[in-house]
Amino acid sequence: MTAIVTKRWQYIPLLLIGFFLSSGVFAQTNAPQKAVATLFGNPVSASDIEPNKAAKKKAKDVFAQQYQSAVENMRQQNLASKIIDRVIEEYQKKNNITVNRELVEDFKRVFKASLDEQNTTAAKRQEIGVKQVLQWQTDKALYEEFGGTVIFQQTNPQFPVEAYHQLLKQYANAGAFTFKHNDDEAAFWQPFEPPFTLIIEPEDINFAKPWWQP
Repeated sequence: MTAIVTKRWQYIPLLLIGFFLSSGVFAQTNAPQKAVATLFGNPVSASDIEPNKAAKKKAKDVFAQQYQSAVENMRQQNLASKIIDRVIEEYQKKNNITVNRELVEDFKRVFKASLDEQNTTAAKRQEIGVKQVLQWQTDKALYEEFGGTVIFQQTNPQFPVEAYHQLLKQYANAGAFTFKHNDDEAAFWQPFEPPFTLIIEPEDINFAKPWWQP
């Protein structure tokens, strides 16, 4: 459910059309693995967060000497994505947040040219639209509930970073997720903690309508 531009890597799922068009980044294996975390009472194994061969090859091509560090960062991103997606799913259920179909059609209309360039199918356009609208609705609900700092991102002009932090802390304190390794835990929380850049002034924050609408 994978963009904090002020931090060292991104894992909040946002617009990036290419991200939604790409294949998954998780490897598939049946080998037994030790748990690296627990999530709503279920173990998350090392194999669950292992990048696939294509992702590793790209990392080797791009990062070369920093390859091992890059792969470890990908593992931590994958773990964070699993946790965040699951928590947000629970939050949406608890708050009856369901996708606004009219906004989905509006999103597809606004981004028609970009989607045309990507040669996306009708099903993929719908998937992208649903994900983006549902995220905006969730961001709006989180900001209205928790408030806090909102930052600008290229892929999300109003990201309520502190609201996400507070929600995740609530679930963590309730034992919804735990980490087996301190490094993974530190990496998980680091993007949600100050200092932030590209902070939006409170008077300029507006969730009255989606960011893609004029």
